[in-house]
This record gives sequence, structure tokens and C-alpha cells, in this order.
Amino acid sequence: MSHKKHATLILLIIAAALALGLTVVGQAPPSVQSQGAPPPAAPAAQTPAATQQPPVQPAEAHYKNIQVFKGIPASQLIPTMNFM
Repeated sequence: MSHKKHATLILLIIAAALALGLTVVGQAPPSVQSQGAPPPAAPAAQTPAATQQPPVQPAEAHYKNIQVFKGIPASQLIPTMNFM
């Protein structure tokens, strides 16, 4: 295997592991979910336009040719790439 192909393969593996890590970050540990903890309370009534946040746009909808980081928010793509 050539050096260039080997480096590309390693980069792809690192990117996939990072994408998997980003999807796991927001989840509660299995022990908390299996204990039957009550669901979080619904938020109090809010004014429609003043407190609502805009919907999160996925990276593949905002940038062209996204192949690995599909599903992460577009606002996190550049910081993620800087981390690499």
C-alpha cells in the first residue's frame, strides 16, 4: 500500500471515530436510562419569536461534498476540522 493511500486510510478512520464520538456525547449513560428515570420536564410556556432558536442545519446541507461528517451541526464542522 502506498504512503498516500495509507495516510488517507488513517485519516478516514480518525474522522469516522471522531464522528462517532460526537454522536455519543449528547446521550445519557445506559445506567441512567435503564433505571427508569422520569423524563425531563417540559419547558415552561415561552413567547414564540423571542426565545426560540433557529433550527440546527446539518453540515451536509450547508457545505458542499460532505462525506464523513454527515449529521453534525454545520456550526461544529470547522472547529472539528481544526481539531484534526
